[in-house]
Amino acid sequence: MEIAQTLLALYRRTLSMESRKRVGYLRESIIRLLDLPLDLLDGVVGGDRQLPPPRLRSQIGGSSSRRNFLQTGRRAAEEILRAIEDHVQHEQRSTRWLDFGCGSGRVARHLLRAMEIDMTGVDVDRHAITHPLTSHSLFRSSPISMSSCNGRGLRSCAG
Repeated sequence: MEIAQTLLALYRRTLSMESRKRVGYLRESIIRLLDLPLDLLDGVVGGDRQLPPPRLRSQIGGSSSRRNFLQTGRRAAEEILRAIEDHVQHEQRSTRWLDFGCGSGRVARHLLRAMEIDMTGVDVDRHAITHPLTSHSLFRSSPISMSSCNGRGLRSCAG
C-alpha cells in the first residue's frame, strides 16, 4: 500500500492538473473502447446483463467501466446481505426495501437476484432512475417501483 501512495504522490507532483486531466480522458477513452462491443450488444439484445450506458456509469463511479460498475454493486450487495445475516433475526426480516439514492440500480440488481423482495428505489437523477425501468428485464419483471424526487415530492417514473 505504501508503494501505491508513493506513486500517487509522485504522479501528483510530477504532472500538472491539465496533464492529469488528459491522462484521465485517455484512461476513460480506453475503457470505453474496450467496453464498446458489450455496450453495443446491450443496445441490440438487452437482457438481464444489460448495464446503463457509459455516461451513467461514469456519473456513478467516476469511470464508465462495466467491470467496475458490476463489481462495486456486487460488493455493496454482499456487505448488505452479510450485515442482515449477522444482525437481523430471520423472522424480523422485511420483504419490503427502500433503496434511497438507487441511481441506475447498481446495488439493486444484485439484491433482487439474491432475495425475494419488493424494492422501491428513490433518486434525484431522473435519467439514472429511468434506465433500469426501461431497459433491464430484471427490473421490469421484479416488483420494483422507482421514483424520482424533484424537490416538491416524489414522482413515479414507473407510471
